[in-house]
Amino acid sequence: MKFNSLQSFPKSAENSREGIVDTLQLLKVESMLGKIYKSHRDPNKRAAAVLQEAEPYFRHISKEIISNDKIEEIKQALEKYGRIEDQKEFVKKVMEALSAVFALRKTNPKEYEEGLARAANEKAGYIELNRVVSYEKKRRGIIALHHSSAKMVNPLRLNALYKEAMKKLAKIVAADPEVRQIEAISWIVAKAPALFTENGFTVERMRDLPNLDYLSPVTSGDMKDQQGKRIALAVIKREDFLNRFLEKNDNGRI
Repeated sequence: MKFNSLQSFPKSAENSREGIVDTLQLLKVESMLGKIYKSHRDPNKRAAAVLQEAEPYFRHISKEIISNDKIEEIKQALEKYGRIEDQKEFVKKVMEALSAVFALRKTNPKEYEEGLARAANEKAGYIELNRVVSYEKKRRGIIALHHSSAKMVNPLRLNALYKEAMKKLAKIVAADPEVRQIEAISWIVAKAPALFTENGFTVERMRDLPNLDYLSPVTSGDMKDQQGKRIALAVIKREDFLNRFLEKNDNGRI
């Protein structure tokens, strides 16, 4: 089982864009706060919405880099500033309250990224297989794979994590007769198709596909994701997946 294509991802370009990424992340948070403000005119509901948005991250961030006491201090500030009536002041003060969290991207980038990734999985309702791979069971017996943000994970570690995730998923698929297909729709599939083809997946360009009802509205029939990255579809049938990834000593092979 090979995942060598992971090692071909360039790091220099990503590192050179760190400042841009920081700015984009802050703008994304500000945009989210603007939507919360417009959706919740009641100050108490608005404060609750801010806390609800931040709570998953606080649950998953390592307490070795930010203490529970500091998190409680931030949450109290968010509850207070979430009630501010003026929109600009509301956004400004909430962003200030979150500044200690944003600072972790530079001081503890690995833990910061992992906290965001796990929080994103929780919000989306994905089931985690490990640090970098999660999944969801969709209609018609489809399991959709999802790749968590992992720029800070060493490529060799990524290889091991992917192998581990596929073995875990194979046991889950073997125990669930409803699963008939495993798929991944992502910019990663388009960027590194060999990562999937060398492991038995078939890769197809999104524009060559019809509007399948089990694809999400964001990606169905489109060639790019919400970040403007080109996407592709990787697919493998149940039997092929189990033949490749299910270990022989596991029960219920197919």
